[in-house]
Amino acid sequence: MKQHTSFLFFISILFFLTKPLVGQELKYFGAPFVTQYLPKDYDASAQNWDLVQDKRGIIYAASTDALLEFDGVNWQKYYVKNKSVVRSVDIDTTGNIWVGAADEFGWFAPDSLGDLSYHSLVQELPNSEQNFTDI
Repeated sequence: MKQHTSFLFFISILFFLTKPLVGQELKYFGAPFVTQYLPKDYDASAQNWDLVQDKRGIIYAASTDALLEFDGVNWQKYYVKNKSVVRSVDIDTTGNIWVGAADEFGWFAPDSLGDLSYHSLVQELPNSEQNFTDI
């Protein structure tokens, strides 16, 4: 009986000594640190089609309403020329933000104030090719 009691005592001491080694609180154990943003938080549609992040960490989302920009604190909306659904987004090596939309495609680049300005490429197509759906 004495052996059994000393074994339980040893296990109890081992448990209490190793408990401080846990790096996370148990309620967060194994859960990633994720923040969920609702459409009311960014004042746009719940349908976001594509995401990309630039070298500075700014996130851009192709949304049903516009191109969304999130710097970790503030949301900004940027519209394509025809204000249609933005379906795809990517960033090239120079930092231009390319978007594909409904009957529209082109790129955004910062203007002199740092706001994004849209440059459409649709007018570069022949008239017979300017009516298309999503890019």
